[in-house]
Amino acid sequence: MRALPIFREGILMDASPKTIQTEAQGPAAFDWLPAILMVCALTFAISHQSLWLDETEVGADTMPDSMRDWWQQIFQARTTELQSPFYMLYLWVFARVFGSGEWALRGANLIWLLPGLILLVQGFRNRLDRLWVGLAVAANACIWYYAGEARPYAMLLGTSCLVFAAIHRLGRAELNPLEQSGWLSVLLVGLVLLCGTTLLGAIWSGGALLLMLLWLPRRRLWELWRAGQGRVAATGCILLGVGAYYFWTLRIGARATAFATTDWRSMGYIVYEQLGFGGLGPGRTDLRVGGVSLLRPYAPALLAYAALVGALAVRGVGELARRLSVRGLAALATAFAAPTILLLSVGMSSHWRVLGRHCIVLMPAWVTLLGFGLSGFWRGRSWIGKAAGAAFLVMALWSCASIRFAARHQRDDYRDAAQVVRAALARGGVAWWNAVSGGARYYQVPLATGAPEPGKAALLVNVPAAWLSGMEKPDVVAVSKPELFDVQGGVATYLAEHHYRPVERFAAFTIWRP
Repeated sequence: MRALPIFREGILMDASPKTIQTEAQGPAAFDWLPAILMVCALTFAISHQSLWLDETEVGADTMPDSMRDWWQQIFQARTTELQSPFYMLYLWVFARVFGSGEWALRGANLIWLLPGLILLVQGFRNRLDRLWVGLAVAANACIWYYAGEARPYAMLLGTSCLVFAAIHRLGRAELNPLEQSGWLSVLLVGLVLLCGTTLLGAIWSGGALLLMLLWLPRRRLWELWRAGQGRVAATGCILLGVGAYYFWTLRIGARATAFATTDWRSMGYIVYEQLGFGGLGPGRTDLRVGGVSLLRPYAPALLAYAALVGALAVRGVGELARRLSVRGLAALATAFAAPTILLLSVGMSSHWRVLGRHCIVLMPAWVTLLGFGLSGFWRGRSWIGKAAGAAFLVMALWSCASIRFAARHQRDDYRDAAQVVRAALARGGVAWWNAVSGGARYYQVPLATGAPEPGKAALLVNVPAAWLSGMEKPDVVAVSKPELFDVQGGVATYLAEHHYRPVERFAAFTIWRP
């Protein structure tokens, strides 16, 4: 039977008569089951593990007692934390209330992440779609990882979901004026938060605006403008101010540290991470250092999961093609592809490596595609499709559990390394800290710039061997990721020449003693 149009405006055009009966009955009631599944899964994803390298920099910036000291600290560092204004201010305030422990800093993500994901899922009309997209969210290892990381990427994902959900809802023909005004407010607030979370968010905000222009009919855009001119104008002024702030940070030299460049491997890793492969393969530190050859021992699980993801993606594309017009598909593809291509181009030209976290705003598209694939298999008559969907969920949850618990995925153990160094200093010994300074500050290792001082460890980052020859012989040396913090090999040369040996190993750390 010929597909009938649901709407006379917009781009959600085609569906079967059965779909119309179940979907075109006005706003659906809140569906608690997928919301509960996502809340439980992502709360469980947060751990008390040591903060890792990048997290320690964020954690150290939450420790100043006054806002003035906080600002001076991130201003003087001039790192990417300076380019995450809303997130860093939010986390500093959050730490004043709930403390700056590992779980608290990571748990702060849930305030932004869960509302965005829940609104994204609730935006689908069909109850089965809401359930299966919610399951795709709850069983995604990439979302688990960044939900449990004290960095701005979970906030970036949550606010992007708010924007995506609002644009989706505003595209519906049957919205009454009150609903339209409410979703317009959600869209504008989401755009401000998305843009202000990080400099990356400003780029993705452009993609969101592009999606809005391509997705919404001109009549709806005009209605939104007439109904909320003041709010839209105020939002535009705020976005211009945030843009000016980012321009200022670039002028004073704040930017991400460039240790590598974007190439085909980093592009592949974006897909690998965001589709949930991460927990099934080697740890990310090992993979970064050892390269793709480390994937071989994990090939059976990865290939099986890839086959399931491919089957779901094909079915998901079919479901989207059945529900959307060509214009709708083109709008989604263009809005998500344009910022991605821009980021990849910047990464290749500026020798900065674009990773999955930098493209975290793609996750609403991925989970929708996989969720629609699961929904399509479940509604189908073939038991093979149902089995493939069940197998995918089992392997996806296995990947999530591995991210959370497997030893190979444990984060850099700055906490235990700092405890060893503090103990050596308390005994009056000499200690060297060959790792990021934020980890020492967060875990309360006193640092001396240059030669060690009584009760303080020497901070050594990429120093030549000749510079170390005149220093007092250390009793303990904490070494982390030599490819980042000992590029010249100065510390490694000193340890070899003076017959030091590794006595303890923690995740991403080696403790050396004479």
